[in-house]
Amino acid sequence: MAASNEPEQVPVHVKGRGVQVTPSLRDHVSRKMQRLSRYLDRLQTIDVILTHERTREADTQHQIEAVAHVPGRTLTVKSAGPDMLTAVDDAVDKLYRQLNRKKERMKGHHGPRTEPIEIPVLEDEEPEAISVERVDAKPMFEEEAAALLDEGNRPFVVFLNARNEQINVLYRKPNGLLALVEPGA
Repeated sequence: MAASNEPEQVPVHVKGRGVQVTPSLRDHVSRKMQRLSRYLDRLQTIDVILTHERTREADTQHQIEAVAHVPGRTLTVKSAGPDMLTAVDDAVDKLYRQLNRKKERMKGHHGPRTEPIEIPVLEDEEPEAISVERVDAKPMFEEEAAALLDEGNRPFVVFLNARNEQINVLYRKPNGLLALVEPGA
């Protein structure tokens, strides 16, 4: 199963208050904000308001407010800087930290299973001893899991896919190609 390396584009709406939003500024803000979809794929939209206010402090004249819409939550950050590009970078950093916290909370609510796994045994079969191995599914992208599979002597890698926040399994088929197992809908 082939996985795309490019995350789905998140719509970014850029508005200006007292600032003319040039196409290059709009592209810069959109490009920076769309990088956030790498960290949480459930982003629906991001609304950005750029503001320029004359203040005594030169390092707070350019302000940005970014509102990220995630199912069940709205994340808002405000940032200011001596120029618009610095303010945008700071806002992206703040929004990244909030998205990361949201993602960690979501993972915390769905902790590892602790109940024993029951496997049905047909009546005419003798039950075999089942070895249960618990693994810490670390968040990573498919490329990282493929590198881990290549460097180790493992037949497969279980990992938390950073793109879709689901447990995935990556293994090598007999023909040498990699196969990715994802949970169904």
